[in-house]
Amino acid sequence: KSGAVDTFSSLADGIELDAPLVIFVNGNTASAAEVLTAALKENNRATVVGEKTFGKGVVQTIRSLSNDNGGVAVTIQRYETPLRNNINKLGIEVDAPPTALDCDNADAAVCIPSSAFKKPVTES
Repeated sequence: KSGAVDTFSSLADGIELDAPLVIFVNGNTASAAEVLTAALKENNRATVVGEKTFGKGVVQTIRSLSNDNGGVAVTIQRYETPLRNNINKLGIEVDAPPTALDCDNADAAVCIPSSAFKKPVTES
């Protein structure tokens, strides 16, 4: 309920890439892939194309029961997006559905209309 919060940020001396970035997702995109997708989307760094993601926003562990009578899955952590949104059982909505692409999957990245790309937020 009031557990510790871990926040991770990029290094200040990293290389900045301002090229358009597209992430392709579907209902099988889960867990750490959703965390990365949410971070890039909510920071206006990537356009997310495809289908809503799976919605796995928790970390669980198995606790053994006494006398080897099985175990129980216990939730020990919850993922939140950079904007503190909960994705568990909700998934991440896409910016453009796959039907917006009018080309073969192999060429999908080059056929996304330029209007679908978000512009990075710049500080003045």
